[in-house]
Amino acid sequence: MIRPFLYLLGYCVMSVSEARCADLVNALSRAGIVYHVIGSYNDSDGSRRIRLRVTPFSAMRISVLCESIGIEIRIDQKAGLPFLLSRLMKRPGLVVGAVLCCFIIILSGRVLWDIRIEGNNTVPDERIMTVLKECGVSVGCDKTELDIDSVENRFLIRSDEISWISVNVIGTVAEVEVREIAVAEEKPDIVSSNLVATKNGIVAEFDKVKGNIQVTLGEAVSEGQLLVGGMYGSDTEALRFVRSSGRVMALCESEYSIAVPMNFEKKVYTGEQKIKKSLIFFEKEVKFFGNSGNLYATCDTIDTVEYFNLFGLGELPFGIRTVRYVEYETQTATRSENEAYEQANFLLWQKFFEDCPEAQMVGKRISGRKEGEEYILNATVESIENIAKEVEIELNITG
Repeated sequence: MIRPFLYLLGYCVMSVSEARCADLVNALSRAGIVYHVIGSYNDSDGSRRIRLRVTPFSAMRISVLCESIGIEIRIDQKAGLPFLLSRLMKRPGLVVGAVLCCFIIILSGRVLWDIRIEGNNTVPDERIMTVLKECGVSVGCDKTELDIDSVENRFLIRSDEISWISVNVIGTVAEVEVREIAVAEEKPDIVSSNLVATKNGIVAEFDKVKGNIQVTLGEAVSEGQLLVGGMYGSDTEALRFVRSSGRVMALCESEYSIAVPMNFEKKVYTGEQKIKKSLIFFEKEVKFFGNSGNLYATCDTIDTVEYFNLFGLGELPFGIRTVRYVEYETQTATRSENEAYEQANFLLWQKFFEDCPEAQMVGKRISGRKEGEEYILNATVESIENIAKEVEIELNITG
């Protein structure tokens, strides 16, 4: 979340060794200096340091106070508008850029700030926006130069999913209404088919079955066995073929064996991070802040974008992108048997519901043990599931 007041006033992040932290806190309390503890990190020499966030004025007072009582303290970071302006004054090019940015905002009534799409059910907004951009309509384009009739014609030529489109520019917003092309439902090519079992089980229920049922409730069936036939008749009766359909629910058993290593690599965050900030203006991105230096060898990248919302009326097409590179180290850790069981149990049910997404579990038998450097979890899961698979009957009809 962007903190406007903290950013406007500016702030400093200071750090002190963990051993002298208590002395510093007592000194700050006596001096009546307000501070906020925001975390800790490991220094290059392996010692632990505590971080404080204070105002720039408090940072000067703390520096003088620590010098007088012999406490070593560092200023790790200076951030906020005052420090940004101080750096900008040394770089006149950025000042000129800021002035130009303000000028662009003043003239922004000539451009589109938003595109709203209605009428689409299956075609996603992103795909329509892509085709519109190819036709010259996008956030940030000059609305005074748009030829709406030409845009609509070019859009219909480029898109094979939209049959009709209307673009209306109202103020700085483009209202786009579309009609999708109706897709005719494909007729099945299969004339006649059987339902066969995909696995072993005991038949428990027939659900909306169409065809010549060949098994009974409670009967044990095996994989590949015919459950519902698509043919009626006999040697003395005329043959009639149908397409079998429906579900045959059966009580099934599934066997699983999950192995979890006792030793694993885990992330340990060092507390160090680098931050890059960019200003997003329509479709342009301008970097205005970033820590110097190379990135860490191992780090997580957290990319967030916050668009400004003026008085809650909706997001504006400009905001701030923040990219954080959070350093971490990998360390070898050992699971306890209980932790290994929990991990194996999680993987077991993840695998079961991947294999049988619509199954209803009715029973389970689970056993686990440690074998060498692994924990082995064996499980038998009983479930009610649909075992019917449609198989086409090939008909060879000759005159």
